[in-house]
Amino acid sequence: MYYAAEGNPVTWERFYADAACQLYPVIFGLNAPTDFRSVTLFNRFKTAHGAAWQNLTADAFPWTILSYAYAKMKDYASVDQYLQNCKTTYIDTGNLYPWHCGEAGFILRTAAYMKSLN
Repeated sequence: MYYAAEGNPVTWERFYADAACQLYPVIFGLNAPTDFRSVTLFNRFKTAHGAAWQNLTADAFPWTILSYAYAKMKDYASVDQYLQNCKTTYIDTGNLYPWHCGEAGFILRTAAYMKSLN
């Protein structure tokens, strides 16, 4: 069983903080992407929110930090689609809110990581 804040079990239907935060150990290098726990959590997240996150409908914010987890987990097709959706929705339109420097920073980090694979 995986736990969220205050020792309560993760509610996978709750995007933030429960489901989204389960990917942070991979993002920050605490767990290897190949670790059983990483794979299990990633798959649970994708089942609960993958399509909505990728299509920018999971939350009011784009959550670009999660794109780095997807890249580390080698789900390159989802990363490519997500980056395209962010480009079309925020970057090309100059749509400022809810885009901010933190979102821009992690999309750049993910793009740089993806480019380093080529």
